Amino acid sequence: MKAIRRFAKIAYAYTLGRTSAQPSTADFWYRQAYARVTDEASLARYRAGGSPWPEYLFDQTVKLGYRMVGEDGVPILCYGPPIGDQVNPEAAFQYILGLADQARTTGSEADRARFLTATDAMLATQTPEGGYPYHFDYFDCKSGWTSALAQARGVSVMLRAWKATGDDKYLDSAQRAIALFDVPVSEGGYLAIFEPEQCPFFEEYPEMNSVVMNGFLSTAFGLWELAEWANDEKAARLLELALDSLEKMLPHFVHDGWTVYDLRPGETRPNPHSAFYHVMVVEYMKVLSVIAPRPAFSKILAEWQAMDTRANRIKATFRKILFKVAVR
Repeated sequence: MKAIRRFAKIAYAYTLGRTSAQPSTADFWYRQAYARVTDEASLARYRAGGSPWPEYLFDQTVKLGYRMVGEDGVPILCYGPPIGDQVNPEAAFQYILGLADQARTTGSEADRARFLTATDAMLATQTPEGGYPYHFDYFDCKSGWTSALAQARGVSVMLRAWKATGDDKYLDSAQRAIALFDVPVSEGGYLAIFEPEQCPFFEEYPEMNSVVMNGFLSTAFGLWELAEWANDEKAARLLELALDSLEKMLPHFVHDGWTVYDLRPGETRPNPHSAFYHVMVVEYMKVLSVIAPRPAFSKILAEWQAMDTRANRIKATFRKILFKVAVR
């Protein structure tokens, strides 16, 4: 009975729970941010739209429909017990990127103020080591942990605040955010080794050694923007490391004609992406194949797009639910 109840709960979260009237983590995460930079023309528009700042690479304004937001403009995710209601830095930065794009579009001083207020709230949380910490336990990650994924997304937020104000404290925050990217996980950083290829990558969950593909992919975008906007040498070097490793790693993240979420050492059961997350990583690959035009990335993009059929989506949904029941 316990397994049946767990199956029903997870199935609800992946279906009706995504459109529930109650705020939830699914309500936030399952708002698809589609790629804006998908070809040379849109990349040229991005580069030409630098005043006061470019639109983000993905349309994060979709996140602004999420309803549970603090007085500082930072979203609060409802995890339920035992975690409760918490600020998730990655979610916060996605939402703030939506605020930045909204302010850019409207030109409203009120929208600009909301963007900067929320940015300042997150800036105030940054540690001396450069981390934007999570103040709750998440499986093996204990309160105070940080993530390469959230760090890179924070870079993109701080760069926009820097452009909006000219205040170098935001550029300093963006640069400090990548301070530990070349520090091994064992020493408190984000640098890990993907064992099948013996290549380095940046870990989303440093304490879990989970090798989450979308988390590593996302780091490339913050590094690219920091190198692009500020001519930051360290960001450029880390970006090349990420791109070289992604070429080797991404082909491993496919099982039975569908992409997978992570490759946990010792886990023999594949963890398939939900249909939503498959679309998300396809959107990521659209941008990556333009900002880093390598033949391998274009090939992977075409392969992943071809996987997205109705039959594969249905199969992936059931497989994802069964994996969640068995593993978590």
